[in-house]
Amino acid sequence: MHKLKKRKQRRILNIVFICIIALLCAGCGAGGGAEPGADSPVLTGCEMRGECSGGIQDQRIIADLTFDRAVAFDENLAEQLRIVIGGQRIDPEDVTVSQSGDDTVEISVPVVQVNDGMMEITNAPDSEMLSGLTDKEGKNCVEKLEIKQLIPSGASVSTIEEGAGSTVCQVDSVVTHRSIIWLRILRDGQVVIPDETDTTDVMDDAAAVHEHEFLWATPESTAADMAETINRYYSSDLEASADGNRLTIREKTGKQSQLKLEIYTGDDMAGGSAAAGAEGGQAAEKADTDRDAEEAE
Repeated sequence: MHKLKKRKQRRILNIVFICIIALLCAGCGAGGGAEPGADSPVLTGCEMRGECSGGIQDQRIIADLTFDRAVAFDENLAEQLRIVIGGQRIDPEDVTVSQSGDDTVEISVPVVQVNDGMMEITNAPDSEMLSGLTDKEGKNCVEKLEIKQLIPSGASVSTIEEGAGSTVCQVDSVVTHRSIIWLRILRDGQVVIPDETDTTDVMDDAAAVHEHEFLWATPESTAADMAETINRYYSSDLEASADGNRLTIREKTGKQSQLKLEIYTGDDMAGGSAAAGAEGGQAAEKADTDRDAEEAE
């Protein structure tokens, strides 16, 4: 009877010991007891892009976060992040985190439409630090992220002919997902202000080209859409026409200026401009939704 009791006590002690070892091991991985410090990874860049592998429901936005050293992450990171696209927060359960390089973490989220394309990646309200994102050794974690960028639509243009008072561009690529192409026109190096600015279709002096039918977009259809936007928002002294994948912009008044068309990527969005852009983007999203409802009717 005494031997049986001692054997039972040893078994209990062994179980307790195993549990303690398991808890200690769990704290040895990325995020286990990590704190921010002088050797914490520092964000050096963020590249965003959109992808579509099929239909409307198969779109994703991907953000590659690059740091100044090798990093590691654990399953807690998605819950510790607040990710917002177009004013709408993404459910952490829909966020996929992976490692795309020793110093790079890839964040992927599903979307149906992006509209203005503003993406924010910050700490969740209850996350003072990101213990789930650390250096390779899991000792020093990232304290916080403050990312706010315009997701590229994927469309691109290039200038093929320049003349006094006119320019000819061609569409080199179309949008990669349902989004807005933001167009800017420069005259002699200065941004031309759209005729109407009190609208959600203008952000930082760039005018919106809505690519709702992105699944069927071609360089030719995109050039036509761009011409329509230019004629709508710059008609006071400019005119545009499309011929195939080429887009011609001319001065109406005979000015011998140098014109240039560019796709705005959010370069001016720092400080107040970024905040204004975000507010405009949220309004643009509502306008886009209302426009879809009207089309459905």
